[in-house]
Amino acid sequence: MRWWVFVGALAGILSAAPGTHGACVYEGSLHANQSSWRPESCRECTCHGDVPLCSPVRCPNLQCDFQRGEYLRLP
Repeated sequence: MRWWVFVGALAGILSAAPGTHGACVYEGSLHANQSSWRPESCRECTCHGDVPLCSPVRCPNLQCDFQRGEYLRLP
């Protein structure tokens, strides 16, 4: 049980509001039990009971169309 509490703390869980049994609170947003969402493009979270579990998602490599010697300059 301690492991789940530790995972929850790492995931940024806030204490659940009264009456939200079986739902997850993640970064201030309420998510239904067994629902999935992506807080970032390469990370997916799923609500299990009242514990959100997040894991990295394999994202495709972005292919840039740069010629040899060119580089991206950010302002």
